[in-house]
Amino acid sequence: MTSRPRTTAAIKLLALSVLLIAAGYTTAFFPAVQQAGAWIMAMGVVLNAVAALGLGALRGGGHSAGSRSRALVVTLAGTGAVLAAGFSIALSQGEISAATPLLGGLPRPTALLLIIVGLIPLFVLPLIYAFTFRTHVLTDADLARVMAAAKVSQHKPADR
Repeated sequence: MTSRPRTTAAIKLLALSVLLIAAGYTTAFFPAVQQAGAWIMAMGVVLNAVAALGLGALRGGGHSAGSRSRALVVTLAGTGAVLAAGFSIALSQGEISAATPLLGGLPRPTALLLIIVGLIPLFVLPLIYAFTFRTHVLTDADLARVMAAAKVSQHKPADR
């Protein structure tokens, strides 16, 4: 797969996520479907995050070959699954009231949402990035290209 289809797919996913988020907001005007609106909004937010991460991770306008592509897909799918699980768990807890049990001083749905959607990706994604840096981010070929560019720029006189 070339870079163009990957970028196009990520942009289409981003557009779909924006439509889902807009649909979620629209349900606020229709009391009969407000509960469904929260789920629509949550899935739109998940798709939006995954699409934005995908666009940011595509190299050189979408270049991501072989194992890089598989690692990116696995990471994005895993991130999407964690985010979807977090929102699903929080939304399935029901409405928050004064009788809602607390977890860490917060209502349980709020605490679960913060832990699953906030803290897990906050710690896991940087670890994935660190462990795959030499093989997926800055390969030996990339490093050689940077070193060659640095060597060329050292021999050019500075503009004053």
